[in-house]
Amino acid sequence: MKKAEFMEFIEGTDKEKLVQYMIDNNDGSIAVLETSEFVQAYADVPSSLARFIRDAELNLDCEFVRIDTYYADALEADTMDELFTDDEVTDYFDDLADSLEDPEFDDILIEVEA
Repeated sequence: MKKAEFMEFIEGTDKEKLVQYMIDNNDGSIAVLETSEFVQAYADVPSSLARFIRDAELNLDCEFVRIDTYYADALEADTMDELFTDDEVTDYFDDLADSLEDPEFDDILIEVEA
């Protein structure tokens, strides 16, 4: 499979599955937490939590928080796929495709579809 075929498949795949793959297989640059987990992570240092919330302009009224992200921002949303723009998903898989050898494309497609 060539990169063009891989990207065509990605474009036709449900965004939710692609985002889940991105979260499960990232290099640590994408962190998605449930809001309660996010707050708990900062519970020992409330001033840090308050500063982070203020600086990121978070309301903490959604289900998920995305931090230390692909585009170095903080977001919140009610579903994981709302935390990523279509362009971010395309860019992620385009960059991934550039780093792959032909046999590796099939392995990723199988995992995304699982």
